Amino acid sequence: HWADPTSLEFLTAIVPDIIPNNRVLLVVTHRPPLDLGWNGYDHVSYLSLDRLTPTQSREIVQRVMGDKACPAEVMHDIIENADGVPLFVEELARSAAEQIDTEGVSHIRLPSTLEDSLRGRLDRLSLGKSVVQTAAVFGRRFYLSLLRPILQMDERRLAPAIQEPVDANIIFPADDHGDETMLFRHALVQHAAYQGLLRAQRKELHARIAELLLEHRPGLAETEPETLARHFAGSGQYAEAIQYLLAAGQRATSRAGQIEATNHYLAALDLLKELPASPERDAQEVLLQALLGGALMATRGFAAPDVYDAFARARELCVALGDNPMYCSCLYGLFTVNASRSNKQEAIALAEEMLATFGRSPVTSWAIAAHFAAGNAMFFQGKLKEAQHHFEHAVALYSDDQHGPLVEQFGDDLAEFSLCYLQWVYLLYGQVDVSGSYLD
Repeated sequence: HWADPTSLEFLTAIVPDIIPNNRVLLVVTHRPPLDLGWNGYDHVSYLSLDRLTPTQSREIVQRVMGDKACPAEVMHDIIENADGVPLFVEELARSAAEQIDTEGVSHIRLPSTLEDSLRGRLDRLSLGKSVVQTAAVFGRRFYLSLLRPILQMDERRLAPAIQEPVDANIIFPADDHGDETMLFRHALVQHAAYQGLLRAQRKELHARIAELLLEHRPGLAETEPETLARHFAGSGQYAEAIQYLLAAGQRATSRAGQIEATNHYLAALDLLKELPASPERDAQEVLLQALLGGALMATRGFAAPDVYDAFARARELCVALGDNPMYCSCLYGLFTVNASRSNKQEAIALAEEMLATFGRSPVTSWAIAAHFAAGNAMFFQGKLKEAQHHFEHAVALYSDDQHGPLVEQFGDDLAEFSLCYLQWVYLLYGQVDVSGSYLD
């Protein structure tokens, strides 16, 4: 349930055929609401993990308490309140153990919820609370090398302030990255620490962290732009956040992560609402809507309503702005949607507009797209000669350096698609040999 969409897609791809034909054991844990659709496979076994029994809960409490004696009534309350949830059992037991150390057995007060328990444990940190709260702004994983300049504490004070939450089992070193990388024990612990900060504090820390990451981790802008976007958004610097979300979406698209790309573009569009109205803001929305339409087309299909809405909004803004470099992409997106829906007249009208506007464009990729759309419209009307003319025109305009711009702007190499359609045109002419030549 914590997995990213691409990881789930990968698992779904390998479970049916690759796993049963290889010596592989795959163990996946998830919460009940998630349906992976693997029930029908003979090689998949499900093991339901029920809530802990009172005996199991008691064992955990005793392990956490160590040599401290837990009063019977406190043990009963922990088991009753935790209701068999392992994390809550541990947290309540730790809360009780810490109170025994500081206040004695007679003053134990158990929190009523997991959130209260986590907040209570954080509040009982004498040295490490500010460290933990500041670290929580980084996320579940944080780096001591970046935390030090934010806290502005010398090593003599910082070392015990970090060791305290380590001893309290709130944070721990990440084994795969060395002592400089730390992890919160659970995402809920990190969330509780983050929520304990005032909004103004969070905003200031996000701004400082964003600045620090750009200074000390310049490569992050290319490898994890979404991380920078989160901190810029948290600091109220929405324009910068949008730029990094745009970069994150384009990076995800280049790696075939269309679901992640969609999420980044939608997040950027939400932040765009925070910016004042201006032509620059509208131009940015055009780009985001057009990219969103392309990403949605890959995951939800050419005819999906969300795809149409994204391209229609982008076109509306293009018309209002006047000259816009995304206009051809928007028209082509709408053409594809209408052609896929068999909305013939709308598709033909859009192809005609593309041809009239971009058929002689000095931007080669736009001209190729215009002639491909026109050829496509003619082909499905049975006007094979006209279709042949436009497809051949698109191919004649093509050179190898056009592949990148075509894929980037239209999602496909439309000159290559034109070759495919020419094969069909000559097949319908009955010229099988000529049609076959296009396979090369």
